[in-house]
Amino acid sequence: MKRLRLFFSVIMLLAGLVLISSASSDVLTNEEGNTVFSKSSVNLEKSYIEGTITDSATGKPVKGAMVEIKNSTRGVGYYKTSTDNSGYYKINDFIPYIRYDIEITAPGYVSYIETAAFTSVKNNLKLTKESIITGTVK
Repeated sequence: MKRLRLFFSVIMLLAGLVLISSASSDVLTNEEGNTVFSKSSVNLEKSYIEGTITDSATGKPVKGAMVEIKNSTRGVGYYKTSTDNSGYYKINDFIPYIRYDIEITAPGYVSYIETAAFTSVKNNLKLTKESIITGTVK
C-alpha cells in the first residue's frame, strides 16, 4: 500500500511539472505561482549554439538570417538572434538537454528546420535559394 501511495505521489508531482509555465527566462512557476525552478538556485552548465550561415551555391555569408530556438515539447525556452555581416550567429545560456526546434529563415531562401537535444555546439549551415517560377499561364 505504501508503494502504491508513493507511486501516485510521484505521478502527481510529474503531472504538476507538466503544468509549469514560464514567468521569465530565469524562473519557472507552477499554476499556483510557486517557483519550481530558478537558474539562480542551480549551477547550470553554460550552453550555446553558434555557427555561420552561408549561401549553398556561392558560399557567401547570409546577412540578417533569423535564428530561432524553441523548446519543442513544453514551450519553456525561446531564444532568437540574427546573423551579422559575416553570417555568424551565437545564442548563449539556454537550458541544455531539452529538445529544441531550430529554425533559420532568410528572405529569398528555403527555411531550415531541425529538432535536436544538445548542449553546446557549432552549427554551420548552408541555405538554398528559393525557386521562383515566372511566366504566363495560357
